[in-house]
Amino acid sequence: QNSIEQQLIEVSALKKDASLYTVRPGDSLWTISAALLQSGDAFQRILEANKDKLKSPDQIFPGMQLLIPGDI
Repeated sequence: QNSIEQQLIEVSALKKDASLYTVRPGDSLWTISAALLQSGDAFQRILEANKDKLKSPDQIFPGMQLLIPGDI
């Protein structure tokens, strides 16, 4: 399994307006946003970018692919 840091390296190589992140066991939107967007409070940006599949931040599960907004 890739760590958040390893996935950051992989997705940052894409340098697009948004990237995909695969949720791992133990992840939360806060930990993902802290690692990828440099602020846990930025989880709302991830929630907004995935509003088609997430109604609340606690609905993520391992294997789910989330759109990470911005050039990370």
